Amino acid sequence: MRRRGKIERYKLASVVILALLLVTISFSCGCLKSDEGAWMKVTDDLGRNVTIPHKPERIVSLAPSVTEILFAIGAGDRVVGVDEISNYPPEVAEIEKVGSYARISTEKVVDLNPDLVVGAYGNGIETIEKISDLGIPVVGLNPRTLDEILDSINLLGEVTGCEENATRLTNEMKVRIDRVKNASKKAAHRPRVLYVIWHDPLYTAGNGTFEDEMISIAGGENLAADLPGYSIMTLETVIDRDPEVIITTSGGGMGVEETNISYEYILSEERFADLTAVREGRVYVIDADIACRPGPRIVDALEEIFRFIHPELCEGEEQ
Repeated sequence: MRRRGKIERYKLASVVILALLLVTISFSCGCLKSDEGAWMKVTDDLGRNVTIPHKPERIVSLAPSVTEILFAIGAGDRVVGVDEISNYPPEVAEIEKVGSYARISTEKVVDLNPDLVVGAYGNGIETIEKISDLGIPVVGLNPRTLDEILDSINLLGEVTGCEENATRLTNEMKVRIDRVKNASKKAAHRPRVLYVIWHDPLYTAGNGTFEDEMISIAGGENLAADLPGYSIMTLETVIDRDPEVIITTSGGGMGVEETNISYEYILSEERFADLTAVREGRVYVIDADIACRPGPRIVDALEEIFRFIHPELCEGEEQ
């Protein structure tokens, strides 16, 4: 019995040693994955838990707003791929393209060997998950308010190791936003504003959009505040509500060549001839690249919208 017990102990010890060897070998060849010691673990705007194993050195951006954020916080020198619509800052033109905003090429992304991909809701969750399933960390953004845009900038600051730059940038943006808020409080009247994203059919920005929020901060009343998100407004409704200010976008913020087609439509549409905004010459054009992209230049758009709505409060200021 004593000899048998000794044999059993030898067997048990052998099993334990073999198991330890297998674990050691597995870790050394990377066969077992662990989140321990990861550079960063975050929950993105799409509700996905993302683990970033090390400080990113090769970043691919799938949206123009993301590209602008990365360059603004000082991570631009690590961007190795962008979507075809990204056009700012100018040096983006020399970076490898990985497809259009809505049709990203997974193959092109993988070929660039990125250690971080940053996308947006508009890329489609299927695209984001497809890249993620290949073992590439993907952070998805979907800001819908100015505060959430600031949060997106700070989030990318954290995951890229540019937190200090991101904080500095968002603090500067907050100062400019507050400046507009305080200035608009001096307005004696809040004019009715129609924000035209596209003219055929006429798409406008309703509640829950950052365009709606900018109109409010800038001291206007959004004509489409009762509509959800980005909605179609009939010509009859526009005429009935009679906007005092109309703001149209040039291009579409999505790489369309600069054009004022919506502006020209508003002025040439005979049924709009008696609108207050048209009669008083208060139809304006804003660059869609700054107004439709949830990135650092959104405060440029806010300040311009304020000048459109309340030029009387901007007299003497440098334009």
